Amino acid sequence: MNCKRKYKPLYLCCSVLFGLYALSLIFPFVYILLNSFKTNGEFIDNVWSLPQKLFAQGEIFKNYAVALTESGLVDMIINSVVLTVFGTVLSTLFPVMVAYILAKYRFRFSGFIFTLAIVFMVIPNVGTAVATYELFKEFNLLDTYQGVILLYAAPFGAFFLLLYGYFKGIAWSYAEAAFIDGASDLRVFAEIMIPQAWPGISAVLLLNGINTWNDYYNPYMFMPSAKTVSTGIQNMSFNATSTGAYTELFAAMIVSLIPVVTVFILTQKVLMNNTMAGGLKG
Repeated sequence: MNCKRKYKPLYLCCSVLFGLYALSLIFPFVYILLNSFKTNGEFIDNVWSLPQKLFAQGEIFKNYAVALTESGLVDMIINSVVLTVFGTVLSTLFPVMVAYILAKYRFRFSGFIFTLAIVFMVIPNVGTAVATYELFKEFNLLDTYQGVILLYAAPFGAFFLLLYGYFKGIAWSYAEAAFIDGASDLRVFAEIMIPQAWPGISAVLLLNGINTWNDYYNPYMFMPSAKTVSTGIQNMSFNATSTGAYTELFAAMIVSLIPVVTVFILTQKVLMNNTMAGGLKG
């Protein structure tokens, strides 16, 4: 009891600090949402005022309609969906396979490959950008879905370590029993190991999906002609500095956030529990 009283001021102080930090994260979202319902004139006159004109005219969602029809946002969303779906599958499948093999099988260069995976995490993507660009140019992969999707098919990274910890924590006795019954390595992997590691895999799948949807660097560098949500909104932001169409830009930003926010709200509990479990197993 005395211990609780002793640390109560510290708990209150931490709660206030974290509360202020949470407000600092929510504030930009509220600011953008509020101004997305204004006219450009209202926004320029007073960025802190409440929206009035569009409500009075009965055109509340005018900026959203303009963003979807005149700014090419629909095409950006389609491009982002294609890259997110295929990129997420590949960026999850390859780490799953490599993590499983290195965690459960011992062969001559397994330790070296694991060390190499850690080393690759240290090398920044910018350091290999020129070589990658020239390679894509040589194989005619620039400005194609295939090229950008291939970039996501990397087996190493932070998610590789998370999955490696999951597979390490799975007892090999299940696989041995299956081998005795005549199961192949592929069947053991697909029917025994994948279901047991599914909490970690599902967490990686969700995080990869969010990262791919928000990815700016790869589409900007290797698919400049076809805008995604990230690169397209950046282009809209640049144009807004000269046209003053900030409210349409804010509306487009809100639309682009809806899929990510929806997925996070629906899966946040599973996401938090599964990533923590993977860290503990590792």
